[in-house]
Amino acid sequence: MLNKLYSDNAIKIIIGSGNHNIFNLIKELNKNKHLIEATLKGQSVEGFNTDPFGFFSTTWGLTIVVIAIVLWIWAFIITIQFFSEIPIWAQILAILGLLGFGGPILTIIVVYIGKNMGTPKYSNLSFTNSMLGKRSMFLG
Repeated sequence: MLNKLYSDNAIKIIIGSGNHNIFNLIKELNKNKHLIEATLKGQSVEGFNTDPFGFFSTTWGLTIVVIAIVLWIWAFIITIQFFSEIPIWAQILAILGLLGFGGPILTIIVVYIGKNMGTPKYSNLSFTNSMLGKRSMFLG
């Protein structure tokens, strides 16, 4: 079986076949010459900015990125520091906030609220045993 790139005919390789030939390539290059030249010069193409980073390469954009990173690091540190002191619901929301569901501001608020609530008076792992005794709530 012959590879698609392998051909005995050198002219077929250079010229191409079907719509994928050198003549169609030259035609498309000529048709879009102004766009190609503007892109190579770093100019705006049809009113669009060709900067791949856009807003985030400006001073304000970099400031926002730095603030977001600092907030995430702060949320991560206080989550680790107070993880054993906060209730289970705050632990879950803090982890979700660090993963992106709510963001670091949610994590910071939840951790400080949970820390001020104090340690829970019942076991987090066994709600029915601590609140109802040894009987199961499903037995009646």
